[in-house]
Amino acid sequence: MQFNKLFLIFIVLLVALPLALATTVTAPKQTDVGKIVSIDGTCLAQPGQTVTAQVLAGGFNVFVDETKTNAEKKYTTQFTPSQIGTYTVYAACQGESSATTTFCVGAASECGVTTTTPTTTPASTPSGGSGGGGGGGGSITQWEYTDWSYCNNELTQSRIKYDPKKQQKDKEEVQSCAACDESWSCRATDGDFAWTKCSSGTQTRICTDEHFCGTSVTKPAEQRNCEVEGSRFISNDPGYTPPLQPEPELQQPSFWDAWSAWIIGMGSSLFMLILIVLTVVVLMKHTHTVFNHKDLVAWIRKEQRMGTSDQDIKDILNQNTGWSHEDLEDAFEELKMEDAQQVSA
Repeated sequence: MQFNKLFLIFIVLLVALPLALATTVTAPKQTDVGKIVSIDGTCLAQPGQTVTAQVLAGGFNVFVDETKTNAEKKYTTQFTPSQIGTYTVYAACQGESSATTTFCVGAASECGVTTTTPTTTPASTPSGGSGGGGGGGGSITQWEYTDWSYCNNELTQSRIKYDPKKQQKDKEEVQSCAACDESWSCRATDGDFAWTKCSSGTQTRICTDEHFCGTSVTKPAEQRNCEVEGSRFISNDPGYTPPLQPEPELQQPSFWDAWSAWIIGMGSSLFMLILIVLTVVVLMKHTHTVFNHKDLVAWIRKEQRMGTSDQDIKDILNQNTGWSHEDLEDAFEELKMEDAQQVSA
C-alpha cells in the first residue's frame, strides 16, 4: 500500500511540473538593418505544438507569425528588421507561459546610446610680460543630443541638446528635412489582427499614417485575396510599415513584459506544490490500513453479526482502508466457506 501512495505522488509530480514551466526563446543580441534575424526556442509539450511569435518596436507590433515545433520540440521563425533600434520578442507555445527577449539593430549609438559632442573653446594664451596672472576660465560643457525626430508634415525635425550635469538648460534644435516620413499602421476592422477573416475570397484592413504626412508613397495594400473562407491565417506581413528613420527613443519593455514569464512560472510552481501537498495530506488522512488478513475476516464477521449488509461493509472498507478489491473478495469468500461448513456440520 505504501508503494501505491508513492507511485501516485510521483505521477502527480510528473504531470504538474511541466505546467509550471514556460516556453524558451532566443535571438541575436545585435544585428544590422535588412539582415534576417532568427528567432528560436523550445516547447515542453509533445512535438508539433503551435508557437506564436510576436516582435514589437517602439510599442508597435511589427511582426507576428505562427509555426510548429519539430520532433525535438524546437521551433524557429525569421524576421527582417527595417529600422534601427531595440526590438522586443514574445513567444508562447500552446498551453504554456510566454517567454520574452530583446535584440538591437544597428551600431551601439543607434541602439539608444547617446553621443557626446564637446563644445570647442579657444585655449587661453598666457601673456609674455613678467608677473603671473592666474586667469580663471569656466568649465567646458559636455553637450549630449537625442536622436533627430521623424520628419513631420511641416518638413521639420527636432532634437534636444542637453547637459547631463544639469549646469545648462536643455535646448531644442530644429532643422528642415526633405520629405515627411510616412509611418503606416494597419489593423483589421473585426479585432486586433493584421487582416480580417477571409470573406468572399478577400481580406481587408484599414491603414493609417501616424505622422499625418498627407501622402501615400509607402502605404500598404488594404485588400488581398484569400482562399479559405472564415480563416485568418498569419503571415510575415506585420501590418505596420515603419518610416525610414529611427524613432528618437524606443520604449523599453516594462517590468511586467520583462518578468511576466518568471512571475507566472513561479506562481504556477507554487500553486502545483500546494496542490501536491494537499493531495498527500488527503491520502494520508483517509488511508487506515488493516494489518493482516485474519483481523480483516474477524472485523467483517463482527459487522455481519451486527446486521451490517455486505455492500455497506465493502463501502466502508473501500473508503477507509487500503485493502484491495481482491483482498476483500477473498475475505468474504472465506466467510462464506466457513458458513457453509457450519451448515454441513
